[in-house]
Amino acid sequence: MIDPTWYLLLLPVAAASGWLAARRQVVNKVGNQKLPDAYFAGLNFLVNEQPDKAIEVFVKVLEVAPETIEVHLALGNLFRRRGELERATTIHQNLLVKTRLNREQHMLALYELGRDYYKAGWFDRAEGLFQELSEYNEHAATACHYLQLIYEREREWRKADQAARRLMKYTNEDLQHVIAHYWCEIAEQSFEEQDLTGIRQGINRALATNQQSVRAIMLSAKMHFQSGEYRKALRAWRRCGELAPELQSEIIAGVVECYRALHDPDTLAEYLQNLALHNSSGRVLSQVLEYLREIRGGKAAEMFLLRHLRQYNTAEGLWQLLQFRRSQGCDQDAPYSKFLGEFLQMVLRTDRVYICQHCGFSSKRLNWQCPSCRYWDSMRPVQDPQIPEVAGILELLQVAGPSSE
Repeated sequence: MIDPTWYLLLLPVAAASGWLAARRQVVNKVGNQKLPDAYFAGLNFLVNEQPDKAIEVFVKVLEVAPETIEVHLALGNLFRRRGELERATTIHQNLLVKTRLNREQHMLALYELGRDYYKAGWFDRAEGLFQELSEYNEHAATACHYLQLIYEREREWRKADQAARRLMKYTNEDLQHVIAHYWCEIAEQSFEEQDLTGIRQGINRALATNQQSVRAIMLSAKMHFQSGEYRKALRAWRRCGELAPELQSEIIAGVVECYRALHDPDTLAEYLQNLALHNSSGRVLSQVLEYLREIRGGKAAEMFLLRHLRQYNTAEGLWQLLQFRRSQGCDQDAPYSKFLGEFLQMVLRTDRVYICQHCGFSSKRLNWQCPSCRYWDSMRPVQDPQIPEVAGILELLQVAGPSSE
C-alpha cells in the first residue's frame, strides 16, 4: 500500500491543474510558472504503486521555490517516516535557507526540521528550534510538548517540569501526575548523592503536585527508614499498599524491614497473612511464605499455604505446595509429581512480570515510565495464572486442606 503521506503530494498539484486535461497536454500554472512534466511522471509512479521511483523523480525536479513549499514539506515528512532522516533534514534545511517564506511557512519548516532532529536524537538542535517555536502562540503547545519529551530524554527534570506546566496552559491535559514523577526522579538522584536537602525537596514537591503519588510515598518511606523513623516509614509503606494494592509485591520488603527494626515479629506475621488472604498475586504469596518460614517455621507456612489455596487457585500456590512436599521427602518418585512440577514450571516460566497498558511492552521489573512508549504510570502486573481444579489436585497429592474459615 502507498504511504498516506503521498496523497499530500497530490493536493497542490491537483489544485494547480484541476485534473482538467490529459497529463501530457495540460499546462499547469502556479503564479506565473509551469509545473514540470516530471511532476506527472512522478504521479504516474504513485498511481502505479512505485513510490521509490516517484521519490527519485520528485527529488530531481523539485526546486526550492514558494510554489513548491507544500510539496517539499510533504516529501520531507515522508522521508522522515521512512527513516531517511538525512534526506528529510536536507529538504527542511533548504526550505529555511533558500526560500523566502512567510511567517506561517517559516514556522512549519522549523517544526518539521525540529521533528527531524528529535527523531535523529539530536536533542540539543531540536531544543533550540522548539524553544523558538514556543514563542509563537499557534505552535506553543506542540513546541512545549516536544521540549517536555526532550528534557525527559536528557533527564533534565526541572526543565521538564517547566515545559509540562507551560503545556498545561495551552491544553486541557492534566499532567500533575507526570510532574510528580519528575520530582521523584530528582529525589532518587539525591538519594544516590546522599543529599538530604535534595531528597526532601523532591519528595515534598512531588506530593505537593500529586498527594496520591505512590512513588513519592515510597520514597518518603525510604527516607524515614534511613533516618531511623521506623513507624513513620511503616505508615508510609502501608499507605502505598492502600493506594496501589496491585503493587504489594514492591511494598512487602519495606514493611518487613520496618517491623524487624521495631522487633515485632508477631504483628508482622499477622500482617503478612492478612495481606496474602486479600491478594491473589503469586509474587505476594511467594514473599509471604518466605517470611512466614523465617518467623513461624515451615509447618505453619505450609498450613497457611493450604488455606490460601482454598481461596485462590493460583499456579504459584500449587508450585509452592509441591516444593514443601518435596522438602519433606513426599512424592519424590510419584509420576504425577514430576509431571505436575514440569507443568507448573512451564505455566510459571515468564519474562513478563509487568506489562505496559499502552503499548504492550513487558518487563521483569516495575518501570514508572515505559521504556518503549515513554508513557508514565502505564506498567501493570501481569495477572497470575489460575488452576481451576485445585481441589482435585490436592486430592491427588493426598493433602487434606484445612476447613475454610
